[in-house]
Amino acid sequence: MEKSIIRSAGPPLDPRDKIRDQGDRRIITHAQRLEPVMKRAADLRSGVQDRGFNRSKTMKLIASIPEIEYFRHPEFMTDPKAIERWLQTEYGRLFRVSPS
Repeated sequence: MEKSIIRSAGPPLDPRDKIRDQGDRRIITHAQRLEPVMKRAADLRSGVQDRGFNRSKTMKLIASIPEIEYFRHPEFMTDPKAIERWLQTEYGRLFRVSPS
């Protein structure tokens, strides 16, 4: 049986997100639109949006990483250097906001 995932809080999920029960296994398909994330990162890089997290600008946004990448790279959760390495790739650079 296949059903759409419904979440009451947060941004709307992609309509392609599904949960499918297959015997004793549950298969979850997750999709995410990356264009808005890439556009936000590009806007932040160009200075269209404020880069600081607080008024004193002591905290800075380095990247805007799509949540789908955390599914594709579970090592992000345990190895901060894995994120840094990924942000150095051609694909990862699309989501960088700050050079530091």
